[in-house]
Amino acid sequence: MAESILAVGQVSLDMTTRAVTFDGQPLALAANEYALLELLLRNRGKVFSYNELMDRIFKADEDASEEAVRQRITRLRKKNRQRAKDILHSHN
Repeated sequence: MAESILAVGQVSLDMTTRAVTFDGQPLALAANEYALLELLLRNRGKVFSYNELMDRIFKADEDASEEAVRQRITRLRKKNRQRAKDILHSHN
C-alpha cells in the first residue's frame, strides 16, 4: 500500500484527502497550487523550467504561461510566508 502522506519538513500533503498543512496548520490551496507543491515536494532539489512546470501543473484546456506559474509560486509563498520560502526557490 502506497504511503498517503507526503511530508517534507513542516509541510504535509495528504494524498488521499488532498489536505495540506504547514507546521500543523491547515492550508487551503487551489488545484494548481496543490499540484505545484506536490510536484516540488516529490522532486525536492530538482530545478524545473517554467515550461516543465506548465506541462505538469496545468490541464490542456487551461491558460498556461510563465506568468501563471509565477503567480502560483507567489500565492504559495503568500499563503505561508516563511515556511513556503524554504521550499520554493526561483532560479533566474
